[in-house]
Amino acid sequence: MEALVLNWAADQLKAPAVFRDAVMMEGVSIDSRTVQTGDLFFAIVGEKTDGHLFVLDALASGAVGAVISKPIERASERCISVPDTIAALGDLAAAYRARFDIPVVGITGSVGKTSTKEMISHILNSQYPALYSQKNQNTEIGLPITLFGLNSTYRAAALEMGMRGLGQIARLCEIAHPTVALITMIGYSHLELLGSRENIALAKSEIYQYLDSQGTALLPVDSDFYPFLSSRVPHESAKITFSSQGVPSDVTVTPGPVTEEGFPRFHVRYGLEQAEGVLSVIGRRQAHNAAAALAASYALSIPLGDALTALESWHGAEGRMQLRHGTGRMIVLDDCYNAAVESMCAALQTLETMAPPSKRVAALGDMKELGDYTEEAHQIVGRAAAEANLRLLVTVGEESRIIGETMQGMNKEIEWKSFPSALQAAASLPALLHEDDTVLVKGSRALAMESIVEALTGKNSEGSDD
Repeated sequence: MEALVLNWAADQLKAPAVFRDAVMMEGVSIDSRTVQTGDLFFAIVGEKTDGHLFVLDALASGAVGAVISKPIERASERCISVPDTIAALGDLAAAYRARFDIPVVGITGSVGKTSTKEMISHILNSQYPALYSQKNQNTEIGLPITLFGLNSTYRAAALEMGMRGLGQIARLCEIAHPTVALITMIGYSHLELLGSRENIALAKSEIYQYLDSQGTALLPVDSDFYPFLSSRVPHESAKITFSSQGVPSDVTVTPGPVTEEGFPRFHVRYGLEQAEGVLSVIGRRQAHNAAAALAASYALSIPLGDALTALESWHGAEGRMQLRHGTGRMIVLDDCYNAAVESMCAALQTLETMAPPSKRVAALGDMKELGDYTEEAHQIVGRAAAEANLRLLVTVGEESRIIGETMQGMNKEIEWKSFPSALQAAASLPALLHEDDTVLVKGSRALAMESIVEALTGKNSEGSDD
């Protein structure tokens, strides 16, 4: 963050606070344990704790001031009082972001937004310094924290935007003001809260509505929601279409055969240019993420050769189809951080390309937040597991039992073991495996499937939302 007079923050938040002109803020913090000298501390009220309990600690650790929504004894002269500290964090981040005239790529979608954001940031940083969201900083708290990392050296930013309901993407757009807006795809995540894919599309499409005459919408033309998404783009904004299925568009990726290592080859049409490429990550579904990332580079006028060279050198996001080695000759496909119907089925298809039937093992956990679609979604994955012709299926959690039951209804030859938790599966799975198996590990974040990866490889897995 670039240093600013603390009175600027008070003015932006329309708060009755006056500080000496010499008081400067050099950063923002929401955690008193990691406060740095010069930080402005925001007392966030969360589900488990209240930042107001730690205001005095933050000030003692070097914070120059605190933003509060409750009275704090012995600290009032160093505080900026607001009605809502989370809203204030976003408002101040919006004011700070407005100081920088740079392109900002906003990325959302039901599946693939983290990998796509990582691809885009890798391409951007091959050209010039670019800020990007770290891990799961895609919320009304995480996004502002990312934006406060801006300084005059950055020439672009790639920001992931998550949501769980209507209006949340709109709020993130108010804060970040993206100039390029991307939806990777409309899937089934968050059905429990939103009720239908139509509502998911409505919520995600809020990212387009905040574009202005200088903005560009990146549209997945091979989505069944393409006509609706296109209608949500303001008339004055530019549109760039992309496809990962060879459907004619501004940026068209046509998948080819995978390499021996399982890396996807592809052909890309980039405006009037064409080229061949191969990714350095496993999984055919990465072709869709690549198409979206190339659409972003196209929107920012990055030459195809430069974009493709950078994309081919990207080695994947943590917890996203990372190839790891277990004991003996065992291979672990670590895709465990999160799960949706589309990514589950795609991961099983990837497993098919990586090993013969006698060596295919999948450890699959529950998929969450699906509401009335829960049973049908797990049945779809169960059919995909049967078609993948596994040797062994391990399910973790109660809902994933539907996967096993559906699979065995189609193919009783596949062995199936069920465990209530990932820790129990991690304790039992090694004894069920052969030293040259290829093991896919995937499930919703709530299942903590990384414990299985750790048991098989001795290393933990990290990542961000699907």
